[in-house]
Amino acid sequence: MPTRDKCDNPFADCSEATLYNYGYLAYRHMWRDLGMEGCLEEAQHGTKIEYSLPETTFVMALQHLLEPMSKYATCENQARYFHMPEIPLHQMYRALNRLSDQKEEIEFSLFEYNYVRLNKTVDVVFYDATTIHFESVNADELREFGFSKNGKSNEVQVVLGMIIDSDGMPVGYELFKGNTFEGNTLLKTLEKIKHRFRISRVIIVADRELNRKLNLKQIKDAGYGYIMAAKIKGSAAKLQEKIFDEDGFVDVHDKEGKLQLR
Repeated sequence: MPTRDKCDNPFADCSEATLYNYGYLAYRHMWRDLGMEGCLEEAQHGTKIEYSLPETTFVMALQHLLEPMSKYATCENQARYFHMPEIPLHQMYRALNRLSDQKEEIEFSLFEYNYVRLNKTVDVVFYDATTIHFESVNADELREFGFSKNGKSNEVQVVLGMIIDSDGMPVGYELFKGNTFEGNTLLKTLEKIKHRFRISRVIIVADRELNRKLNLKQIKDAGYGYIMAAKIKGSAAKLQEKIFDEDGFVDVHDKEGKLQLR
């Protein structure tokens, strides 16, 4: 039986090459453009930290953006990034502690960089809350069992409430105990952020989870406006009649005069 000559397979003597990711440099550019690097350098200034807080944080953020994984796996996986300085695992854990300790200072620094510097205002904000679970059953003062949005009710979790502006930029966030009802997070988050960032006028845009009479009353009492999602089907008859009244609609046409939406 004839044997195949190596010439039949031009790749017979080739070995697998190491593939490096250098597309991450686009994230590096965004990271710097949003002031992340500078604000973290400021957070490190005057401390005894010998490692680079911006570099360490960037590696963890980058991995979370591309393929979320544990800090251990992030450390093992970082060699794939072209010309990326190696970050030891213990350094990542220390950076997390630093970020937690200076959360509010870093948020305010980023706010000043992206809003005050450009003379931008925050008047319309979008709010949402989600749950972040841990692969653990050990509860503490923050991690607790509760309703999980990703079906992990058998594991402890925390509730995260975040406010973003109309451009999709995060303004700030707050963490709540894992068994906190989502509807109880909005005003607490907003009060802290409004006070810290001197936001004068706020219109809250949120999903129907927060569309409850008590929430709406508290929002109005606090002097805020709101736009809330709601189900038409369960609404009162008078409200449904008003919604479907054609006199309340405005026709929107394209350049050719065709009806696009009402």
